[in-house]
Amino acid sequence: MGSGAGRARERVQEAEILSDSPEETLTLTEQIRRRANEIWLENGQRDGSALADWLQAEQEILQEPKG
Repeated sequence: MGSGAGRARERVQEAEILSDSPEETLTLTEQIRRRANEIWLENGQRDGSALADWLQAEQEILQEPKG
């Protein structure tokens, strides 16, 4: 894993650990970080997938209907 990708993945993992708030109180960035981490875990923790995981998470979060 490259150093840039490693730092990005660490930030995603850190956000997951630190963010215990209910979804509705999380900032958009925090919601995307959590979902990107879930995607990374679901896909077998592939190296080099941070950007793709982030973009997928961002798309999913932004398409969610607002209640």
